Amino acid sequence: MKWSANALLIVLLSACTNVHHYGVNSPYYLVPAGSHLSLEKTLELGPEQATVYLQYGQPVASSEVEEWAPHCFLELRTVSSEWRQVAPGEFEIYKVTREVSPLWVQVPTLMASVDSGGGPSQLYYRTRFYLRSASEANVYRLNCQVDRMEAQGLSLESHLSVADIRKTLEGIFTLSLATP
Repeated sequence: MKWSANALLIVLLSACTNVHHYGVNSPYYLVPAGSHLSLEKTLELGPEQATVYLQYGQPVASSEVEEWAPHCFLELRTVSSEWRQVAPGEFEIYKVTREVSPLWVQVPTLMASVDSGGGPSQLYYRTRFYLRSASEANVYRLNCQVDRMEAQGLSLESHLSVADIRKTLEGIFTLSLATP
């Protein structure tokens, strides 16, 4: 119970922060709507997939993502039984949101390693970029996140900075910021 109250307090306090007063290098800076993402190379999605994961400047399988390191995933609106590609081009970021998303793993052996307070095993700090493009209407959004739950317990770090996001997407997407 104590852990849950602390987590709720952190979420509430972070929601009260006015992110537009922070510089672009701060993890509290919120990318403004009207910014753009330029896809530099073709991304492929296999059958029955609607997401492609990106980490360390390259696409990775979802099972290979290092959750404690910054990573992103691009979401499409639909699933297909066919292989698909997202072609290089420009995407307008028309909305940006942030959330803190806990994940409780139900596997008993994993739960035994979690603090006895019964808290989540993972705590994602996620930034969502809602995208639109005339040439790629099926592209929905890009989520960039990091698991801030560490072996020694909750880390009080915040969301990814613009520099963290750019480094994660390097060679795949280029992020150009609009003037807030």
